[in-house]
Amino acid sequence: MKIQKKKKNLFILISYVMLVATIPTAMFFSKLIVQNMNRQIQTSMEDEAALCAEMIERQYESDMLLLEGLTVRMAITMKEDLEGGIERLVSTVERYGMKRIAYSQVNGDTLTTDGLSMNMRGIDNFERALTGEALLTNVIQDEFDGQDVNIYSMPVYDSDTNQIMGVMSLVYHSEVFKELLSVTSFSGEGYTYIVDSKGNVVINTNHHNAIVGLENIIEYIQVNQQNKETVEKIQDSIENKTKSFFEIYSVNGNKLACCMPLSINDWYVVSVVPKDVAEVTKNTIMLSVAIYCIGISLIAVFVVLSIRFSQKEKNRLLEDALYTDSLTKGKTYAKFCLDCRKRLDEQKEEKAVCIYLDIDNFNLIATLYSNERMNQIICNIYNAIQQYIGENGIVCRKNTDQFCIMYFYNDAQELENSLMRFNHAIHDAKAFDHMLRPTIGIYVVEHYSESIEEMVNKAKIAHDTIKQNADNGISYYDESFRNALYENTHLEDEMEIALRNHEFQPYIQPKYNAENGEICGGEALIRWITADGRIISPGRFIPLAENNGFIRKLDREVFSMVCTLQKYFVDKGIKPVPISVNVSRQLMYDKSFADDYYNQMKRMGLSNDLIELEITESALFEDLDLFRTTLEKLRSYGFRILMDDFGTGYSSLMMLKSVPIDEIKLDKSFVDDYSDEKGSSIICCVLDLAKMLDLPVVAEGVETEDQYLYLKQRGCEVIQGFYFSKPLPAIEFMNKILSDSRR
Repeated sequence: MKIQKKKKNLFILISYVMLVATIPTAMFFSKLIVQNMNRQIQTSMEDEAALCAEMIERQYESDMLLLEGLTVRMAITMKEDLEGGIERLVSTVERYGMKRIAYSQVNGDTLTTDGLSMNMRGIDNFERALTGEALLTNVIQDEFDGQDVNIYSMPVYDSDTNQIMGVMSLVYHSEVFKELLSVTSFSGEGYTYIVDSKGNVVINTNHHNAIVGLENIIEYIQVNQQNKETVEKIQDSIENKTKSFFEIYSVNGNKLACCMPLSINDWYVVSVVPKDVAEVTKNTIMLSVAIYCIGISLIAVFVVLSIRFSQKEKNRLLEDALYTDSLTKGKTYAKFCLDCRKRLDEQKEEKAVCIYLDIDNFNLIATLYSNERMNQIICNIYNAIQQYIGENGIVCRKNTDQFCIMYFYNDAQELENSLMRFNHAIHDAKAFDHMLRPTIGIYVVEHYSESIEEMVNKAKIAHDTIKQNADNGISYYDESFRNALYENTHLEDEMEIALRNHEFQPYIQPKYNAENGEICGGEALIRWITADGRIISPGRFIPLAENNGFIRKLDREVFSMVCTLQKYFVDKGIKPVPISVNVSRQLMYDKSFADDYYNQMKRMGLSNDLIELEITESALFEDLDLFRTTLEKLRSYGFRILMDDFGTGYSSLMMLKSVPIDEIKLDKSFVDDYSDEKGSSIICCVLDLAKMLDLPVVAEGVETEDQYLYLKQRGCEVIQGFYFSKPLPAIEFMNKILSDSRR
């Protein structure tokens, strides 16, 4: 009994001690919680302000880069055709959501893309640009209609004299920047302004919590005497161009704010949230602690601990959602940008390269494997990269099969060796199927002031050039790539005009019967010959047309011109030969094109066997059912279907099995290897397979007599290539057919 009593007293004593210790313990933990929550609130607001600042600066850099390219282009075109040059900019206005583009001559006379004209003499942004300044205005009223706008202005230099010949201006509705400020925080209760160094509101917000009619944030804060220290903190932050966090006292409720400088003009981002909204979680915790102190002792300790644990878990889940890739469990692109920016700012003595890594043929191979297998490949690649770079770099998965890496190094030799080992590590990792090939674009970071987005874009530009050189898996960025982008943009703008001016012309390469050497058909190819006689290579404009969808118009234009040519033969009583036209992947998935082609042939009174359609296997993988249905409809209309570039992809045999094909075109790469033992065996197998399937074979790219005789001996029916004829202008092809018909 005594032992039990002693145990009971000990338990009571312990309980009493814990009870007595409850209040100071609770107060201690309360203080920790408040401090932690305050830090979290400040960090969250700084992150929001930083994100908003990066978005605005990214928009500014992108617009200035576009304007720079336009001024270079206009320096040439404005000399030749001022009004025509302005007209060609209309598509750029529509593409980038501008209000207008204006070009002002030195005397102030101005033309715009929306047909307005005025004299800009005395207008501030015009006069400043004439002094050589590139600038972005605050929100001002449009000189024409009084609407709120922001204007980018930049001088245009004469390419011969390097003298300023005018000013180019991009005019945006001010709503463009307001939309960037619409990113909200704290469950939609936070909002953001852009102010200048004097506190004037440059760009306001339409948020429901915002101060109505606010013109100057410093003047607004000074009204309340409690804000004296806050005003000093803001002014100090502006003077030293540093970020600051402060509380604004107001009769309408106190607010918490974060001020962060921008690299644009003298602008600052000011993010604001009502204090009661920001501290709602903290106040809830404090209330729970107060109730616990009054009524419960020991449980309160566990409540506090559980609350802290719960809060950490919430933060972890939130951080996982924002910053953790759900597949690789590594960083998201947003987290990558933040971490890279932080390390570049903190360790400026380090050198860095930005790497953009992509997997060639990934979408193609994905059709052959399960999702689980492809996901495992992605994770293996990520793990191999992470293991190699270790503490010397930061990596993330940007898109499905694309990775961004920021790698830090000390000298050029170390970088060269590291990149070589990196490339080997990626290939040696058990990440790559034998059909997968990594391609890597590298940008050696020159200025740490560049945004991370711009660094990644430059690495991607370098990566994209690899597509033009399949033998090289690594490419470095240089300024010529950016110049090429300017040229491509100019070329895209000219395509529609060239189509209207009939600058795209058909060239026909004859196909010859292998036995008797007579013309038995032709393939229509597109050539761009400008009004001044320049020939623009298909290798330049075809990829651009495929990317922007213009290829559909080119396909239809070639088809129409070939119909006209065949109609001429029929009307002259000359027996035409079938001419094949290419059908792009984009056109194959246009549900109306089969009916359109059939109706056009019908209107012209042409037999559908006079025009054949060439397709490639790359069109197969987007929608096999629609692809097969379209081909069956075309064949029902009487069109013959040719499979172009047979054997160059991974699924040529599957295509023969899955879709209706009438003829095979053997790719030039096989013809070139006819003298090689393996190459010869492959050609024989293809020809034997075609005979078993009762499919005629056309050999492309035949350039020598030996190639011709070899293919003829092995039963190839049709020959196409420079050995017999190069592609001919339509008139020369027509004369060739006419001369053959008179024999």
